[in-house]
Amino acid sequence: MMKRFKEFLKTPTAAIILFVFAAVLIITGGIGGTRAALALFSEQYNAEIRTSYIGVSLIENDTVVARRDYIPDTDGYEWDESGSHLLCENLLGDDAVLKIGKNYKEELKVANSGAINEYVRVIIWKYWAEVDEDGEIVSKRQDLDSDLIDLHFLTDGSGWILSESDADAFSKECTVLYYTEILKPGDETTLFTDTLRIDDKAAILVSETTSKDETGATVITTVYEYDGKQFVIEAEADAVQTHNAEDAILSAWGKHATFAGDTIVNIQ
Repeated sequence: MMKRFKEFLKTPTAAIILFVFAAVLIITGGIGGTRAALALFSEQYNAEIRTSYIGVSLIENDTVVARRDYIPDTDGYEWDESGSHLLCENLLGDDAVLKIGKNYKEELKVANSGAINEYVRVIIWKYWAEVDEDGEIVSKRQDLDSDLIDLHFLTDGSGWILSESDADAFSKECTVLYYTEILKPGDETTLFTDTLRIDDKAAILVSETTSKDETGATVITTVYEYDGKQFVIEAEADAVQTHNAEDAILSAWGKHATFAGDTIVNIQ
């Protein structure tokens, strides 16, 4: 599918398509440390106009960790992608391992790295996972409490709002935030997160099983529920054009937006 998508980008039709796209950052961190990976993908929004390029970047602690811009080149248009480092790569600072209960600086925001005005949103997932001996995720643990992954969101007076319809549609593992103001080329949003902390409960929650040994003695086995598990955070940033914004948002995001001037006041 990706091969066909790239071939489509080189066709003349692509010149009249405004792409709505997302930079997806997958953060995975274990109790004993952190690791991260980066993936990028795109979706398309049809518009009967020819556009300058659109672009979006995810910024962590004032450093661009991923950028994806749709720009002109000699063959038409192409995706320009880059990143300086993996998300959460520098999360621990001077700590050798991640400390349970400690607030780590994790300031995330979005920048307009394109050449047209846009509205942006972010979708954030957080959950626990089982990993293999190489640290690769093998299964998602929906029975473990994602609330213990305390990524602190900023909404009160920050310019970011939460859609109630998204809250109903997604589980507590997923948060969808919309930036209410037009984001101009070169500008950045306010922060939508500021700290990341693994709740103290992750270190004390245990389960017990009782069995008999070969002598008939009772054996009580205590297992720390989060021992060896890995926390996962995924953040996706999307951008849509401001031209015919209501229709663009409905087509791209499936949401009805209400405006006061150029400011989104409600989105359902």
